[in-house]
Amino acid sequence: MTAVDDANRPGDYEQLRIGAEVGDEVADLTNSWRRTGHAVTVGADADEAAARARAVADRVTVTTRPGGAADA
Repeated sequence: MTAVDDANRPGDYEQLRIGAEVGDEVADLTNSWRRTGHAVTVGADADEAAARARAVADRVTVTTRPGGAADA
């Protein structure tokens, strides 16, 4: 996972929550209750808010591997 600091740009979002740190185990994403995080954005209209949300999400990367995989 990239550092959350890389995604932190004041004014791009109202709330950014990432519930995992590098090396943490995360649950399979089978429904919205199991998500690793979320971003809340606002804009002058829905299109602007959605564009801001995509921009924030594009700066956060969570890479997973199958459970039980050994560290390389």
